[in-house]
Amino acid sequence: MQDSSLSLALAKVVAVAAWADGEVAPEERDCLMDLLYQLPGLSLKDWRRVQKLLDRPVSPASRSRYMKQLVEQVKDDNAKIFALYALERMVEADGVIADSERGMIAEFIDKVGAFPLDALNLLLQVLEQPMERRIKAANRTEREFAPVDEVIAERIDDWMQGEFGLEDRTKTELRRLCLAGILLARVIHADDYIDERELAVAIDFLMSNWKLEREQAEFIMIVSLSDAFNELDVLRVSRWLFEETNLRERRRFLELLFEIAIIDGELLDSEVDEIMQICANLRLDHLDFQRHYERVSEMAG
Repeated sequence: MQDSSLSLALAKVVAVAAWADGEVAPEERDCLMDLLYQLPGLSLKDWRRVQKLLDRPVSPASRSRYMKQLVEQVKDDNAKIFALYALERMVEADGVIADSERGMIAEFIDKVGAFPLDALNLLLQVLEQPMERRIKAANRTEREFAPVDEVIAERIDDWMQGEFGLEDRTKTELRRLCLAGILLARVIHADDYIDERELAVAIDFLMSNWKLEREQAEFIMIVSLSDAFNELDVLRVSRWLFEETNLRERRRFLELLFEIAIIDGELLDSEVDEIMQICANLRLDHLDFQRHYERVSEMAG
């Protein structure tokens, strides 16, 4: 509970820094949400509150209150250690963190009580490189793919005008299907071979959980296995799926990923790595991962 409260306090101060110039562009908002999503201990309810922080500018009164709340939270050494860990995890969203970034984070924690304005300026500097890395990952400009949100939106529009009866589904339903299909496809692709048995497990899941006809489920998985989808930013896809599912659905989804991985009787490191990343990005507990991992490891012999 304390970890969740401290992560929420950190998120509020990041929002204060983000609104420092009075504007947060849509692309900046998405990237900031990706970074804030890495803060540990946040429940779905907490996350809903975090989302609202970037919807409108932070008022002077709220700015002062948020700073005071954080100062109150990081008075003891254990809280400071957790705050360091949480911010480093946020900065390392794309797997990279520089020593200079670690140093600025530590300086921010030290200064936030006595020198709040200096601390906010430091936080802005801390956010610069992670934001650049996030923008690059989400847009995939080096591979000439469209931004992840554009690819998904275009695919949903196509499905609503297609010939498989998906036009009767809402955009929200199709978005969930699209996001789930993308993550399923990443595990199917993990061994560089598309096994028809893996595809069959995924199709059965879509049929039972989303009440699709077989032809519809087959169509969605075939599309999801395309190269363009496989290159999409997995962090943002996972965050969006987290926002549109409950804990029970995400746990069942994790179980499905392991079922796909083990269907050929082998559990490859590449499959485990992919599932582990998705598990973390869906904010599932490591114990959830470990339980299924041990079960399928025994099946693999």
